[in-house]
Amino acid sequence: MSTVIEVNSFFISADIDDLIRQAQSDEYEKDTFFAYGESPEMGDAALTEEQFNKNRDDFIAEIKELDEDRLRAIVRSWPRKKNGTFNRKNVKYLCENGNTRYICEWHNTWIYDTVKVTADSDRELSVSFYTKTDTPG
Repeated sequence: MSTVIEVNSFFISADIDDLIRQAQSDEYEKDTFFAYGESPEMGDAALTEEQFNKNRDDFIAEIKELDEDRLRAIVRSWPRKKNGTFNRKNVKYLCENGNTRYICEWHNTWIYDTVKVTADSDRELSVSFYTKTDTPG
């Protein structure tokens, strides 16, 4: 069920149940998941199923912490343009899953699930599930 919160004519929407459902959908695959920054090419060990489950449970617990007070605080602290409306260029990551997939094409790259906030309009923010691809410079 989607929650929409209004703060002084500004809005934020989040469907916490859907975010949790998406976080739960990832399943363990042997030799696939690593901690961020680690890889088989560097001799690092893949996450065990227990480590994978703990990281997923921690990620879900962080999602559950996105209560109305925290969402209101996001609206209040969101960067604004000179006219007082939301700056639509900003993205804020609220939580990240510790289970990453390592890939290497041209550079070391890690892929992991996050929950982020973006401005959909000058007065509306939305919280969404996002799979982030990170290639550090």
